Parts: sequence; C-alpha cells; structure tokens
Amino acid sequence: MIRSSTSRRIYYVLRFKCKFVKLTARLVKDYKDTVVGTPPSRYPTYVNAETGSKEQLLALIDICQSMHMVMLRGDRPLGMFISSVLNPAELVCTCKGFRMTSTCSHIVAITALYITDAMCVPGKTSFDQTYLEALVEKVSAVSRASHRPRNTAGGSHIQPRDDTVEDDDDKKEEDGDCSDDEDLTGL
Repeated sequence: MIRSSTSRRIYYVLRFKCKFVKLTARLVKDYKDTVVGTPPSRYPTYVNAETGSKEQLLALIDICQSMHMVMLRGDRPLGMFISSVLNPAELVCTCKGFRMTSTCSHIVAITALYITDAMCVPGKTSFDQTYLEALVEKVSAVSRASHRPRNTAGGSHIQPRDDTVEDDDDKKEEDGDCSDDEDLTGL
C-alpha cells in the first residue's frame, strides 16, 4: 500500500490477482494517469507496443485492474454509503465489494493501519490490528452445535390416512345416525 502525498488522502491497494507483484510509485503514476484518461507513460509493455494493437489494450487493462483506490468520502454525497463501526472515517473504495455492501477488506485494512481517531467522523473511534484479531477470534470461535436440526420424533402421523382402508373409527361412523359427510351434503 502506498499513501498519496496530496492533501486529499488516497491509499492504493494492490489487487491480489494481477500481473504486478509490487506496488511501486511508477505503477501508481501510470494508474492515476489511466484513471483520468491519459495513456500510461512508464509501463514498458504499453510504451513498446504498437499503437492501437491488442498488446497495447491488454497492457492498459493490466494497469487499470492492478489496484483499488481507498479515499476519504469528503464532500461526496452519501448515495448508497452505509456508515459502520468498521469504517469510522467514512472511507470510499473503488472495488466491487464496496459498491455492493458499503464496506470491504481494503477499508478495514487501511483503517487498522493508517487511520487515527482524529481522522474519524465525530462520535466514532478508530481501531487497530489487535481489535481486528480479537474480533476475528470471537467470530471464528468453535461453538457447540446448537443450531443443528433435531432427530425426527417417531409416533406422530404426518401423512393423511387413506380413505379406502377401513378403520375402527370408520365403522363407528357408519353405525351412528349421521356422519360429518352427511352434514356437508346439504350445503
């Protein structure tokens, strides 16, 4: 992760599955250029490729998919943003996970490593790595199997009885004055 030196704090997080192994200032510069529409000037695969070729397009895709930007929300409208304990500074990320749930692992990592209480929204406090470790330990603790389904209890008839088989109950109805079926025929 590299933090931008501008007044607007921007954190760059290298994606797990990308062609790049290390996040360098050179890669960040090319990424920032591609985000604003300028062709990258320092990535040799892009620079050495023939203009308009498939190789150049693939090199551009490699740069665009290499990292995520995590930044302070600032004056941006809330939109689909949901405030949470794991995002006390109201950070915004460019990843798909953030767009779906309004929080992601990139934001949690940046908060634990770089965000201080002074950078948080009033009323919220930052957390550190020990808080996260305790939270993960609590969530992943092995508990007894209290939510497993119980064994079925025998002896109760769930399926209705077949009408063709005579029971003792059916014989008693025939001997009586009227049955339930005769009461319904008059309706």
